[in-house]
Amino acid sequence: MSGFSPDWLDLREPADARARSRLLLAELFEHTGIEGLRITDLGCGTGATARALTGYLQKDCEWLLVDHDPALLAAAQQRLEGEIRFRIRRADLA
Repeated sequence: MSGFSPDWLDLREPADARARSRLLLAELFEHTGIEGLRITDLGCGTGATARALTGYLQKDCEWLLVDHDPALLAAAQQRLEGEIRFRIRRADLA
């Protein structure tokens, strides 16, 4: 367990969205035409980053969502199922 609850991550998601660098997002969007793009989200929590960026990336983009907390991975899977292509991997990055 990570010590983070899905409810707490939900509360901070709007602040995280506001804190994202517009410059980095612009750089990312320049590369959205890449076919077969694969993105790995380390410490994905409930999948907020994937949800935030999904509308800007190619439909064939595939996400690898990595976290060590099974409850957060279950929440990510539930929230993203049918929305994007993704795989889940449980791993302790420590």
